Order: sequence, then structure tokens, then C-alpha cells
Amino acid sequence: MSGALLEIDGLVSKYGRQLALHGVSLVLARGAIHCLLGQNGAGKSTLLQCIAGLRRIDGGTLRFDGISIAGEAAHRIGARGIALVPEERQLFDTLSVAENLLAGACARAGKAAIAADLAALYQRFPRLAHRAGQRAGTLSGGEQQMLALARAMMSRPRLLLIDEPSRGLSPLAIDDMLLFLGQIRAQGSSVLLAEQNAHLALRCADQLHLLEHGRISFSGAPAQLPARELARGAWPGMDAVPGGSGGRACSHTASTV
Repeated sequence: MSGALLEIDGLVSKYGRQLALHGVSLVLARGAIHCLLGQNGAGKSTLLQCIAGLRRIDGGTLRFDGISIAGEAAHRIGARGIALVPEERQLFDTLSVAENLLAGACARAGKAAIAADLAALYQRFPRLAHRAGQRAGTLSGGEQQMLALARAMMSRPRLLLIDEPSRGLSPLAIDDMLLFLGQIRAQGSSVLLAEQNAHLALRCADQLHLLEHGRISFSGAPAQLPARELARGAWPGMDAVPGGSGGRACSHTASTV
């Protein structure tokens, strides 16, 4: 079996007549963390939305586990095992933490398995357990991000798409999030993380993809990132990464969820 879980070839997406993605091609491996690094307006959110079935694809191919999903409805793509954590988190603010988590499992059957996953997430995130009855809109930014990630994991995704997860988070909250991503990878799930913070991306990515003006300008291991990309300082946080490689912060410790 091929190591590729997601294959994107020549993907094109438009906003009206304006091109947002100019023939993007990527291959995502199974059980790996891929980071899509780019500035605001580079097309990161558009690409994730295309994969999740939330935005029209105007050209190219998109295959998940060898099956074309280009043009499929979002709920069918979700049922195949792809979950999106959007940039604004899009929690149900007036619902409780517990209700948000159960909403993530709405397409699943098996009450016992859902309850077991919920208990495991509460164990992983004690603050969410303590606030199970609290409205999601009253949580802190870090707690909301953890709830958004946990809600997505309740669907048991094979591919987790995360859009700008570090925005507004404290360093401690970012470290906790990276630890969780490492646990997701250790379970065998793949992650595609869209970020504009290069330092964060290089801390945990197995593969890095630079997206500039809707085009991929580099794909490869973080250690292979050309020195000229560092020197020109185009990426926020890049100057915090000596020699182009950060300390890998994502743990390989397995988790139950």
C-alpha cells in the first residue's frame, strides 16, 4: 500500500475571476505532520477548505486514500475520515463543552465507544472536564482551541486539518497543543497544519510546504529548507529558528484518543 494518504495535483480554486490557488500539488504521508506555511492571503485557508469540501475546486485532482474526493459534499468527505478545525474555531458558543464534544461525534454510531473517547479526552484535557457544563463561549482562547481540537478528534479522523491554531495562544498553550499533535501522530493519524508562524511549524513538522501567492514554492523536510528562505525573512518567526531547524516539540507518546 502506498504511503500517501492525500494526493493533490494541480489544484486550482478561484474567487470569482481571481485565482486563489494556482495549480497546487502536495502529497501527504500517512501518520505524519505536514505544515503548510504561508503569510496571510497566501491561500492556506482556501486549500484546507477545498480538501474539506467547503470550497469549490476549479481544476486539478484531489485523492484521499486513492479515491477522488474533488467535488464531494463536505459531509461525505467528513465521513471518509477528514476533519477540519477552522481558523476561528467555530464552536457552538451557547452550548456546553460536553455538548460541543458530542457534536463532533454526531456522525458516529456506538454509544459505548463515544463515551470512552469522551472520557479519554477529559483525561487528556482536565480543564475541559472541569468545565464540561460551561458554555463554550465563556472559555479562554487556549481552552477554546483545545475544545476545537478535541471536538474534531471525537469524529476519529484519519486526517486532521487545522487552520492557524496558534493565533492568540500563550506559549504554554502552544506547547500543550504541540504535545497533543504528537500524540495524534503516534496513533497513526495524519495532520495538515496551516500556519504563518515558522518557528512553530519547524518545531513539529515532518514535512514542510511553503505557500506563496497560491503556489507551492518548497516541499520537503524542515532540515532541507533552503537557507535563502531564512535569509530573506519572509516568514513570521523565521528569525527565531537558528540554522533553519527548531527543536522537535511534538511528542511521539501514544494516547487513547
